[in-house]
Amino acid sequence: MDSISALARRFGLTRSALLHYDRIGLLRPRARSPAGYRRYSPQDARRLATICLYRNAGVPLETIAAMIDIGGGTKVRAALEAHLVELDRRIAALREQQRRVIGLIGSPALPGAAAFVTAAALTSMLRGAGLDDDGLRRLHVEFERTAPAEHQAFLDALGLDATESAGLRAQARAATEPE
Repeated sequence: MDSISALARRFGLTRSALLHYDRIGLLRPRARSPAGYRRYSPQDARRLATICLYRNAGVPLETIAAMIDIGGGTKVRAALEAHLVELDRRIAALREQQRRVIGLIGSPALPGAAAFVTAAALTSMLRGAGLDDDGLRRLHVEFERTAPAEHQAFLDALGLDATESAGLRAQARAATEPE
């Protein structure tokens, strides 16, 4: 039997996380010591391992409780698939926010703001956010396709010279033309 601190350490959690799990009924200890301290059994540890597995996948605690309570099989799979759909929705929303921030960076509505962001700094930030070469290319293609004048203003605001800017825009236009 593990104490609350020992079990928390074993799973890389805080004691307060286990207390919270107890309060919401997600993980209740099987026993108490004579002094009233929580004691966790190997079965409790297996349940916590399952909780951690789902939690590390971003599944909300309420969903985890339902998944554990229903056992396994198709209902757990359905819950995971629903979580995946929600993750896809959130990723799409974040991509949209990312697109808007990129637009704002070069926007004339933010006077002087673009002067602080160079092309190299922006590229570094976008790569840090997960865009690879293909993602950066698609960004320019979409920018050129939907707002060519704003794309030019954006490139100017980044401090690109006319040759670099014209080259990027030409590549973007060529990518959208039928072969």
